[in-house]
Amino acid sequence: MRRISLVTLALLGGLAARARAETPDRPHEWNAEFRFSTVYYPDADETPGVGPVGYTAGGVPKSSSPFKAIYGSKHRLLSQLEVDRDLWQGFGSLAVGGSIGYAEFYGHGISAATLEQGGATSSFHVLPLKLLATYRFDPFVPQGVPIVPFVRGGLDWVVYWNAMQSGQISFLPPASQADMPALGLTTGVEGTVGLALVLDWIDPDLAHDIYDDLGIARTSFVLAYTDQIIENGPGNVIHAIRTGGAAPIPVIDLSARYFEFGLDFAF
Repeated sequence: MRRISLVTLALLGGLAARARAETPDRPHEWNAEFRFSTVYYPDADETPGVGPVGYTAGGVPKSSSPFKAIYGSKHRLLSQLEVDRDLWQGFGSLAVGGSIGYAEFYGHGISAATLEQGGATSSFHVLPLKLLATYRFDPFVPQGVPIVPFVRGGLDWVVYWNAMQSGQISFLPPASQADMPALGLTTGVEGTVGLALVLDWIDPDLAHDIYDDLGIARTSFVLAYTDQIIENGPGNVIHAIRTGGAAPIPVIDLSARYFEFGLDFAF
């Protein structure tokens, strides 16, 4: 047993030495991160009258959970691209940057004639835009430690719209019988904790060639957990522009919690 323990320690020591020798501290200032996750908005029905909902003659929503009734509770793919720049490098690094993403949901829409679910498909789209700050605890990467914990937080602006089968923005008849576009903007905040696994030591020759040819100093696999609170809203800015300042519409609650993974490139 002692012999096995010594062999294990020797192997771990060899891997650490190899990682230390083959993970040089290449200079970099920027990070580009591609992230993917599956997302669902459990609080989208918290505000009555939001989204593709039908109304009775008295102006009362026919469904108290229109988002779930039309789009179900399945998680959908959310793709995001973030670019940030290091402002400080010392005991770790602090960066600020921005992110853009996209997700879409499909379901059966509401018939304008009967205000019931019909056969035509309906789609709900979200375009999240973010201003983010990220701290990466990476001072020991050149010493052979390939794990980089990080925390991230920032502000979110989410543009959302509901479209008919033809792709046009749908219009809904609320109690006032005035046309109301299912298009808006909602804002909020988010926080993320995660780990990045530096991949360069797996194939140091390839990593060296990528740095020489493309300037990519470090490539990492990223796994993180994000918690968003997106329920505020100047949210009627787009609506006000389209309608000349008409009465605002309720802002949909797009708060969500999800795991995400992706690749980070430092250059």
